[in-house]
Formats: sequence, structure tokens, C-alpha cells
Amino acid sequence: MNKRVFVINLLILFLLFSLAPLVLAQNPTITVSGTLINQTTGEPAPAGIPLMLHTFDNDQMSGMINGVTTANGSFLFEEVEAPAKRLFEVMATVGKTSYFSDVAPAPTGGSALKLPVTYFEATTDTSGLRVSQMHMVVDFFSPSLMQIAEIYIISNNSDKTVEGAVQLPDGNTAAVQFALPAGAVNLSFDQGALGERFFQTDTGFADTFGVQPGAETSQVIVRYYLPYEDGVSVEHPLSYPTDNVNVLLPKLGVSLAGDEFGLDSTREMGDGRMVDIYASADIAGKTQFAFRLTGVPQLGQSAATGGDVPVSGPVSGPDIRTIGLGILLAGVLVLAAGIWWWKRNPVPDGPATDDISVPVHLAAGSGEDGIVQALLGLDEALEAGAISVADYEHEREILRAELKMMLLERNRAGAEVVAGH
Repeated sequence: MNKRVFVINLLILFLLFSLAPLVLAQNPTITVSGTLINQTTGEPAPAGIPLMLHTFDNDQMSGMINGVTTANGSFLFEEVEAPAKRLFEVMATVGKTSYFSDVAPAPTGGSALKLPVTYFEATTDTSGLRVSQMHMVVDFFSPSLMQIAEIYIISNNSDKTVEGAVQLPDGNTAAVQFALPAGAVNLSFDQGALGERFFQTDTGFADTFGVQPGAETSQVIVRYYLPYEDGVSVEHPLSYPTDNVNVLLPKLGVSLAGDEFGLDSTREMGDGRMVDIYASADIAGKTQFAFRLTGVPQLGQSAATGGDVPVSGPVSGPDIRTIGLGILLAGVLVLAAGIWWWKRNPVPDGPATDDISVPVHLAAGSGEDGIVQALLGLDEALEAGAISVADYEHEREILRAELKMMLLERNRAGAEVVAGH
């Protein structure tokens, strides 16, 4: 080896060793530990429960690390990279339900982060289930075809997670099932696909995800089509006790009438369309509701698509599930829940607060940005004195739970893509 090559190699080695501490300093490591506790019994979980440590950078999931519980329900993730501002969360999958820890940053000045997780015993008893909110968004794909989105917000008043309560024809089980109006076709879902999380039944659909104990712990959004003609009646079964139903109808020349419903208000949506909101007067204890639609929809221009609405052609065409309800639904999800929220928590007398963005769980329907906006509105409402601290904490927890549901769906989708390769 000549002298010049030797000197160059020596300089390279020197630079590598001198920069190594800087590289290591940029990527410190921590341990993440905790215990998985059965909230129903108070006992630690058995060994072998699958876990996954999620990491987040800049509000995006950046990593997933698999693990399992030990005999006493404890778990440990070692040498986890913890760059600045990274957040951590542990997910435990028990049965068909996923449970989450708090989301937390790495400890300041420390190298150990504790993230305990709780879960619940499973039951097939659905007597504790009720639909706290149900919203129907009616729109028109053509003068002879309605497209409907339904949003269910489900509560579980028991101390166990509902799983496996529905027997499916193929031998699988689901947690809950919902009946739809006769003639509903082309079902699609915002949180999964048919044959995966959701399964079509003879009368509607079933959801395999467990419903955890608590108020408004589960959300389902389904879309489908129904034939339309002037004077059509829509009869909708109710699968579980339901507290209230709102039907939202764009002002396109069609009106709604029904014994259970009255016109509550008319609002402008974010896409510029005006929407009539029909609220149920007394739905408690009923097993179905019905309403009649009259009028011919005026579809020269679609506010949802910004162009002419086709009046013929296959329903299964490209993006047909989203072009009719896409923009409208994003605004309606926020508005519909906002109406319910303000009815449940009336604003005290005082200065007008029309400029406050109402914090509502259904903002999740418009994506992660919708949840961010709802959280901002929640803070503004608290600062303005429009809600109590207790309601603020309650709504914040629900929004956080819905964000977790989104992240879980993204995580599962990503895992399926990786498995496919």
C-alpha cells in the first residue's frame, strides 16, 4: 500500500469515528414497557397476547414493532429509537378487538417510558348496546337513483366488549349487525371493505370489530343506493335501541315527510349546498322508522362534483361511490353531529358564539384533518365558556379514540400490502 492511499484511509477512519457520536446523539434509544390489565376483572393478561408498538413522527405513523405479553401481562420493547418529537403508543389485540395505551413522547431526561394498556372481557350479550346517534345523508345520483350514507355512533353500557354475537353463514362471527331498507345495493364502507371487516347479510351488513364498553366507542359509516321515484317511501328497521335519528336532505326540489320526523333546520354546507335537517321527535323504543320523499330532484349541476350529473350508466362505474356524496358528506358529518351535540349541551346565555367551530366526533368522517379541526374547535369552545370542562374532556377522549381507529385501519392496510409482497 502506497503512502498516499494509507493516509486517505486513515483520514476516512478518523472521520467515521469522529462523526459516530453525532449520529448516535441524533438517535437515542429508550425502553417502552407496561402491563396489559383486564379492566373487567382487574387481573393481568395472560402470556402471549400480541402487541404492537406504534411510533409517530409529524402526525404520521413511522414504525411498528411487534411484541407479546409475558406470564404476568407485562411487556417490554428494548432499544427503541427515540428521535426528538417522536410519539409512542402500544396496541394490544385481544380477540377481534384492539386496545390502545395513551400516546406519549419519550421521557425528558430519561430512557424508560411506561405505557400500560387495559382491555375488557368479551361477551356475546348485546343487551348493553344502543345507537346514540344515527344520521342518514340522502343525495341523488340521478332522478331515479338515491345514494345514501348512514352514520352510526354506538355505545356499550356493559362492562364487557361485545364480540362474536352474530353468526355469519360462512361460519365466521361478527360483533354487530344492521338492517338496511329493502332494495339497498352496492354497499361500501369508509373503514374497510366487504369480506374483510364488514360482511353483507340478507337484510343489511355485519361489522366484525368489537364494541368496547363506554359512551360512543364505535362508529360505522355505510353507503348504498336505492331506487327513487316521486312519492317513494323508505322503511328502515332499527337493529338496536336508538336515541335519535337525523335525516339530511340537500335542497334539490325533494322534501321529506314522516310521523317520526320534523324539519329541524336548514344549513349551508361547506360546498355551498343548502341542506334540510329532519330530526326524529320520538324514536326511543321503536324497531323501525319510515318517511316519504316527494318531488323531482333538480340535477342540472351537482354541487358535489361541480359538473353535470349523469342520469344513466352503470352504478359500478369509476369512483361512483364517492362522487355523489364525497364533498357533501364531509361537511354533513360535522354538521349532523354538531346539531346533536348542541342539543345535548345547550350553550348558556351570553355572548354569541357563532364563530366557534363546534367540536364533534363525526369530524372523523372527513379524515384526520377533520379531527384536527374538531379538536381546535373544542379548545375554542372551552375558552369561550360554551362547554363545561367535563364535556370538553369527554369529547376530546372520543375524538382521540376515533383517531386511533383511523390509525388502526391504516396500520392494517399497510400490513396487508407488506404481506402481499
